[in-house]
Amino acid sequence: MPSSRRDFLRSCAVGAAALGMGTPLPDGQGPVVKHGPDPVFRTLTGVALDTARSLAASYADMRVARYRDQNVSLRTQAESGTSSLQHVPSVNDDERFGFGVRVLVNGTWGFAASNQVNRDEVARITREAVQVAKTNSSLRRSRVQLAPLGAAVDFYHTPFINDPFVIPVAEKLDFLRTLNSEVMKTPKVFLAASYIRSSNEHKWLASTDGSYIEQYIQRIKPAYYCTAVDKERRLSRHRNFQIPPVTGGWEYVERAKMIENAGRVGAECVEHLSAPPVTPGKKDLVLLPSHLCLTIHESLGHSTELDRAL
Repeated sequence: MPSSRRDFLRSCAVGAAALGMGTPLPDGQGPVVKHGPDPVFRTLTGVALDTARSLAASYADMRVARYRDQNVSLRTQAESGTSSLQHVPSVNDDERFGFGVRVLVNGTWGFAASNQVNRDEVARITREAVQVAKTNSSLRRSRVQLAPLGAAVDFYHTPFINDPFVIPVAEKLDFLRTLNSEVMKTPKVFLAASYIRSSNEHKWLASTDGSYIEQYIQRIKPAYYCTAVDKERRLSRHRNFQIPPVTGGWEYVERAKMIENAGRVGAECVEHLSAPPVTPGKKDLVLLPSHLCLTIHESLGHSTELDRAL
């Protein structure tokens, strides 16, 4: 992590970590945690917009984005020749942080970005974006005209009770170990694997139109699967317990009943070993919601992507 970024994060940690308490949930499971707006970035975006105006930009905006992704997983399988279990954990925690400045100079766009988030770098990158716009103007065929927009000032925070990034990794691994061990109680289940993926996006947008929008989006996705083996027939089958990802907190994992369904998932996996092969002919097809999402994604999502549209 660059020192300038570390210094900046330290300087704004108090503002970024400020938490307010919302109203209790309807089911009485506690108050919803809400972050408050971070005033530090108003100053930084102000540097970009003031610099752009001083360099004759007719429009400018700055986006700051901080992304964090954490994946805690556990693979469990029976140790060969014994009844003991081998647990193999894996933890990945990644963070990205940076900003971009977009300007409109003489009807031509310019853009520049950096991962060094401080006042001097913001000013430098804004000047670079203006220079890019001036360079691009030599290739301009027509001037860009923006539709008039009013200023939008807003703040959004994903409502949740327990921040998954506050839950210790050891506690998450203990939960997955209990889950996998429960799945492995089913005879013929050879392997169980589970994971909890958490991610958040903290984003700011400010423009010379007067807009200032801040978003804190929290996502979480738990899941697990198992493999059953018939050694005599040399067959293996798989079964998973997929839970749709949501914008929420650790309470979603607690409500998903993953451990409660472990025995059923293991039994269905073993049952799959003896399932007869599918015979040719017309069949009624039942799609789980997760598969329906995939169908929509492949048939509609990809076809509306910009590269295909162009």
